[in-house]
Amino acid sequence: MRSALIIVAVAVAGLLNAGQVQAATPTTYYLDCAAGSDGNAGTSPTAAWKSLAKVNATTFAAGDAILLKRGTSCPGSLSPKGSGVSGSPITVGAYGTGAKPVIAGGGVAAAVRLVNQQQWEIRDLEISNRGATTGPRRGVSVELTDYGQAAHFVFENLDIHDVNGEDKKDLGGAAGFTLPSLGKPRAPGSTASRSATTRSRRWTARASSSCPPGTDPGSRPAARASSSAGRTW
Repeated sequence: MRSALIIVAVAVAGLLNAGQVQAATPTTYYLDCAAGSDGNAGTSPTAAWKSLAKVNATTFAAGDAILLKRGTSCPGSLSPKGSGVSGSPITVGAYGTGAKPVIAGGGVAAAVRLVNQQQWEIRDLEISNRGATTGPRRGVSVELTDYGQAAHFVFENLDIHDVNGEDKKDLGGAAGFTLPSLGKPRAPGSTASRSATTRSRRWTARASSSCPPGTDPGSRPAARASSSAGRTW
């Protein structure tokens, strides 16, 4: 009987150990829009992905990093999925040498877009979003709708320029950088807020609907240039 009890105890312990969930190890992903391939694993510079579409189709986990190769330009919108957690955000940055990697929106709704997400840090990118005509478009947009409270959005060393939006101010208007919070909280006592959000210390918006390419933003009333150092909402 004692032997049978020992065997049962060992078996139960084995089941408990097997059922324990191991914390996922953060992964660094690489994007080379010049020489990468979406068929690659994306987990090393020599096996980098090629397109923003591949990044956008991936749901990232807490602690993951997305690095874009310097000296390259990626057309379209960067709109990755997933959220980090407190102390382990998802980060976007650059690798290699040379100029900052470029996100060239080309007239999309937003060149960089996060929707109902939190715990993101985005650094060291050049961002533009010039369409053939003016329209309601943004450089960077963080959007919360019926989400509740979201925290920790860090944007540092971003060059945002040539976003030729409409010359109006409303929820459907255009901007270099927006953080709209809309709708009702998800649960009683919660709020939709712009909490722990740090804007780039080198953030600039250099173009608007009335500012053609090559025009000095400061020379047109509807075009504004702005920079701030460590501003927090």
